[in-house]
Amino acid sequence: MPPKSSTIHLSIKSHRTSVFLTVPTSTTLGALRETYLSALSSFADTPAYPTPAASATPDDVRFHRGKRAGGAPEGAWEFERIDGGASLASLGLRDYDALFVGWRNRESGEWEQVDVTVPSLDQEDEVEGGEGEGEEDDEVEIIDKKGKGRAQ
Repeated sequence: MPPKSSTIHLSIKSHRTSVFLTVPTSTTLGALRETYLSALSSFADTPAYPTPAASATPDDVRFHRGKRAGGAPEGAWEFERIDGGASLASLGLRDYDALFVGWRNRESGEWEQVDVTVPSLDQEDEVEGGEGEGEEDDEVEIIDKKGKGRAQ
């Protein structure tokens, strides 16, 4: 059995943005919030990544674990809030776990529901933009040659 690592890789999701962090297992949730907001602030000037992080403080962030309702691969998500100031290891977080972010509305002081878009693995990627904008569809011909064949 391989030795336990002293670091953990996490995917933290909010809206349409995922941030991947590598942090020590001894990191507390408060320190993780600060690291997460620091990583998001590098995208603060990019309109393609709308999150409430521009003016957020670590007290405006709550982390949640997500799972599919009923354990089905498709369907609605259920979120369980993670509390405490304990280390990530004591919370049972493992390598490559995903956390979801709930934000506090700064005006009302109320906590918003987790708002995240998780793409389906079965759907093809959709390109934003309308048709007929001067872009032509490129056709790709796939040739299936079985075997290695012989040189002739």
